[in-house]
Amino acid sequence: MSGSQTALAAPKLNDTPLTLSVVPSDSGANLDAKLDLSKAEDALGQSSQALQKLAPLLPEDRDGEIHFRAAGLYRKLGDSAHAKEALAVFQQLRAATDKASGGLTELDKELEDTNTPLNPK
Repeated sequence: MSGSQTALAAPKLNDTPLTLSVVPSDSGANLDAKLDLSKAEDALGQSSQALQKLAPLLPEDRDGEIHFRAAGLYRKLGDSAHAKEALAVFQQLRAATDKASGGLTELDKELEDTNTPLNPK
């Protein structure tokens, strides 16, 4: 397996949960792979593990996507203080990105499609 591939464990037939592995951090493409890995773990109900994979990526966030995903995970885990902090950083990064690009991004389109508010009243 090359350094740019993500290894996925084969599902077990017993009750053992599926385990996902992180790719080595040797290229820029790995950021997307790590985001995908975090999304997959969250989809499998492993929100805590997903957040553990996502947290080291927060300093690399340039457009707010990582903070947006972290806010959702913190909210799922019942940590509203960290969810609000991550959401605030997301909004700052998003505003800067929107100002620089002047258009909708894929994350903006995803936000429009979601039915789950991150800032409930």
